[in-house]
Amino acid sequence: MKKVLYLFLTVSIIFSSCKKEEEIIEPTVINGCMNAIASNYDATANTDDGSCIFGIVGGAWNATSELEEGSILVTYMGANIMDSTWSETRTDSLGLARLEFNSNLTFESTELDGLITSGDWLQNNDQLTLTEDSAGIELELGTLTIVSVNETNLAMSMSFSESEEQNGYVSSYQVNVTFNFARDLSGFTTNTTNQRKGYSKWFNKVELINSIKHN
Repeated sequence: MKKVLYLFLTVSIIFSSCKKEEEIIEPTVINGCMNAIASNYDATANTDDGSCIFGIVGGAWNATSELEEGSILVTYMGANIMDSTWSETRTDSLGLARLEFNSNLTFESTELDGLITSGDWLQNNDQLTLTEDSAGIELELGTLTIVSVNETNLAMSMSFSESEEQNGYVSSYQVNVTFNFARDLSGFTTNTTNQRKGYSKWFNKVELINSIKHN
């Protein structure tokens, strides 16, 4: 009887020990970025370690505001006639409405009036060069500076200077425009009813100078 009891106790202890060993087994932790739109997304990760790096590719960008800062200096025969600065933030009537950057290095922009521009993009550090595709001819639009980009927001700026002379008056302009966007993860969809292809206006400094003159 004692032997049977000892055997029963031994089996119970072994069974209990095995059960405890099974309970302490934990799944393998794989740290990494778990956000699919991040440039360093790791599909095998099961624990997000906060290492996600976000770029301009992923979804589309809806314009939210534009900050225009600048200065005008007007001289006549070397004497200052006007020296003025301004700063204006616009949240409506924006020139640029939407932007999409694709992983194949192409982009498409839609302006508020429905004008569509497509072409190629190339990023070197924080410098983003856009090239417009027009009737099979590549025309460089210019270079934007990426101020900041994260999961939800993008800020880019462009700067230029221009001088012109008329009847002895020399007008010099210094302008910086910052474009702010919110990421739209639903992607880029277009309504072709009111859209047309053409040359970009939002990146055209002549258009901007003319708008400054009339304001």
